[in-house]
Amino acid sequence: MNAISVQISIYPLRQAHLGPAIETALQAFSARSSLDVRPGTMSTVIAGDSDVVFDALKASFEAAAGLGDVVMVASISKTSRWLSHGESSISERASAWRAQAHNEMTAS
Repeated sequence: MNAISVQISIYPLRQAHLGPAIETALQAFSARSSLDVRPGTMSTVIAGDSDVVFDALKASFEAAAGLGDVVMVASISKTSRWLSHGESSISERASAWRAQAHNEMTAS
């Protein structure tokens, strides 16, 4: 097993709302239970076996691109240390992100 980690950012272009493309991309990662996933406010870090990570990157990009123009930026690292299992789950982080995005949109 070759463990790698990837920090990715998704940038939806010319779309009325940013959230759907980002959420769709995150779901492609969460569908693979063997990956450690840590969503953040500006990027997401995933770690796992290189074959699974690369398959997930492809699926994530294709899913987001299915909703419109999108840019994915990825920094890939070979690592012997995977993310800690004490982090929040992807669904908890995604829910927090949706709530934050909603609050920011309604405050404008």
